[in-house]
Amino acid sequence: MKLSIRFLTFTAALTAMTLTVMTGPAMAGQVQIHFDPAAAGLNGSAFNADALTGGEVSVITNGQPDQNGGFAWHEHGFLNITGTILNGAAVVPNGLGSTYSMYYAFDINGFQPNLFSNGYATSMTLDLYGANGVSVFGIDNNTLTATVTNASSPVLLATTSMGAITTGATVENFDPLTLSLNAVATGEVDASVAGFFTSPASPTDLVGSFSHPSDGVQVLFGGGVFVITGGNDFVSFVPEPATLALFGTGLAALTTLRRRRT
Repeated sequence: MKLSIRFLTFTAALTAMTLTVMTGPAMAGQVQIHFDPAAAGLNGSAFNADALTGGEVSVITNGQPDQNGGFAWHEHGFLNITGTILNGAAVVPNGLGSTYSMYYAFDINGFQPNLFSNGYATSMTLDLYGANGVSVFGIDNNTLTATVTNASSPVLLATTSMGAITTGATVENFDPLTLSLNAVATGEVDASVAGFFTSPASPTDLVGSFSHPSDGVQVLFGGGVFVITGGNDFVSFVPEPATLALFGTGLAALTTLRRRRT
């Protein structure tokens, strides 16, 4: 089974707008997805969700800038799924975060022309895992890498092939450097465990909004490393036409916001 996936990382204002859309009255065409952890050998009950919610732990390592201020970057991290949204309400499925854990692990390489222009990714892996017991996420301060410690061997639930990623940053202060980060990405998901989740009969996309305002972004080594913790992240489910509409609305809001701040 294949599903399209679009991940949208905006600033706090845009995420607030998106959350209003997704958690208020049901968006036209929005669908619920059925998850069955037991199909993957996880100790949890089946549940329905309009969105998966959680927080991120990741590290972005930036290369030396070129003569035009552009730099290559690499991001490694995890998005820990801690709950769901169902019919506009926050719900924690039975066992999630106690008898089993779910999380995305990702590695992304890209290039940023400068802090005021859109950048792009050159490669990406984005995999959904599950593990029995409680998974613990953190930052190894010795190596400056994001880490996960699982109570049991993780199970690969789904993989994602890269479509396209557009990245950007909103600089809030230069001395010291303070900024929020944003990105827009597309990709296609391949389920690795039959029966873990099912799609409705019509084509369905996943839409994610990942908010990382300045209080969740730590700038180290003069901008050489960005450490991201927390955030209000969610992935929701809509048919293709509705996804495209939200995708376009998000891009328009992001463009407006960036113009106001530059």
